Amino acid sequence: VGAFRRIVNAADLVGRLALKGYSARIVEISDDQGRIWFTVRIGDYPTLESAVEQARVFKEKENLKTFIRPYQAF
Repeated sequence: VGAFRRIVNAADLVGRLALKGYSARIVEISDDQGRIWFTVRIGDYPTLESAVEQARVFKEKENLKTFIRPYQAF
């Protein structure tokens, strides 16, 4: 639900999501230029279909953009 260059920004989003009951976590990812990104992830869904549905519900409820990615993908 977010990607930041500064960990403090990612931690802020994790905290705001936690207050709303989401189990968010930070996953550190390097892009193809070697830059470090701190991505904020929620959920762990067994199928693409369940991830798509949860992303739709989250976007409607929280008015935040979502991206569905495999665990270590940017």
